[in-house]
Amino acid sequence: NVIGGHMAGLACGAMFHFLGWPYFVEYPLVVAAAIFLMVMLDVEHAPAAGTALAVTMNENLFQTIVPILLAALVLSQCRYLLRHHLRDLV
Repeated sequence: NVIGGHMAGLACGAMFHFLGWPYFVEYPLVVAAAIFLMVMLDVEHAPAAGTALAVTMNENLFQTIVPILLAALVLSQCRYLLRHHLRDLV
């Protein structure tokens, strides 16, 4: 869900980044579109909606996309490697 959610958020953010709509229309729509896409793909991850917003707000897409993807991959890998030592709190 982490990687898929961030990929969905990045896709929506990149799409809305190039539209050039006013910010008060663009920002709520990009978050709603990211949430909708995550639900449709069954990869819900709440912080990924913030990823969509960050990509839309930032002027340089490459400087935003690379750190977000690297952080998602590193954290997912850490969780996978430490899965036997982590406790499920749910």
